[in-house]
Parts: sequence; C-alpha cells; structure tokens
Amino acid sequence: LDLSDINAPELVAHIPIELGGEGNAHTVGVDQELGLLIRNDERLVAESSDGATVTWGAQTIYDVTDAGSPSRLATFATAGATTDDGAADYSGYFSAHEVVVSDGIEYVSWYSDGLRIVDLGEPSQPVEIGSFVPAPATDPLGFWRTASGETSFPMVWGVSLDDGLIFLSDMNSGLWVVRYSPPAVDPQPDAGSVL
Repeated sequence: LDLSDINAPELVAHIPIELGGEGNAHTVGVDQELGLLIRNDERLVAESSDGATVTWGAQTIYDVTDAGSPSRLATFATAGATTDDGAADYSGYFSAHEVVVSDGIEYVSWYSDGLRIVDLGEPSQPVEIGSFVPAPATDPLGFWRTASGETSFPMVWGVSLDDGLIFLSDMNSGLWVVRYSPPAVDPQPDAGSVL
C-alpha cells in the first residue's frame, strides 16, 4: 500500500498465495535496504500436496525494490519443517511464525524449531547461520498437545531484538533472552552460536 496520503491508502501491488489446507500468510518482515519482503506462512498442521513432500509453514522471500512488481526469489524452511518421504514429525509444531529483519539477517520464531537466524546476503539462497531451541516444556494452561500426543515441546511464538539481545517468547516455557555471536569466517549452516 502507498500510504503517502494516510486518509486514502492506495494499492500498489498484490502478492497472491497458493490456497489449500491452512494456506496462512501470517506475518511479514521487510529489509528496506536490501528491498526484501519475507512472508511467513504459519501452519499448525503438516500438509502434503504431492503425497511425498510434507510441509509445515515455511517462508517465501520476495524482491520488492520495485514495489509495483514484487518477484519471488526463494523459499526457506527448517529441516524439521519439510520432509520428502511422506512422513511428518508430529512431536511438535514446525512452522514459521514471526520474523524480524536487521542488517541483512533475519531472526525467525519457528515454534518447535525455536529461533532460526538466516543470512539474506544472497537473497535467492538464504543460509541458516545460527539457531537456539529452548528445552521442551509443558504448556502451563494445558492447551497445546501435538498430533502424536506429546505435551512437552518448545513453542517459540515471538521474537524481538534490542541492543544486541534477542528476546524469545515460548508459550510453554516463558521468556528467553539470548545473544548471538556471528561466525568469524565463511558462514555455513548452523555455524553461528547462540549463548
């Protein structure tokens, strides 16, 4: 939307999503400097469209440098969020939820896959450079239970950044405050550390 006249918002572009199952376009993050929009699709039920690939909610990364003509660059999902053998892991919920983008790095709350830190320096090839998964815990309100009957698992809902710290809200275990130390040379998947 063009909000230059706040009293008359104007539609500039629309990015359609593939409908089916839950099909939730839940949250977005924007990196204005890189001209990127990251869309998180939240799914609380793993789904299969071809009988083999099973997917929880994942991300789609778009180039929005030309706001009127966004283009899809890549998708990103954790190893727990997608399988190719037709079987899903039901010991938790492996869906993307919220995202914060800062200086070409995204910080994603990924429910049972915890915090994922992804380098967007080459947006068409996002690279996971760090992660933190809280210890499994039981929902104190007794609401969350997995499809396989698990009652104790991580459930990282929110993510926020402030002054070099990452704040995570886990619906089952509470607030986590972590600090990320980027890898010194040649980022590789899972090369960063979270303290």
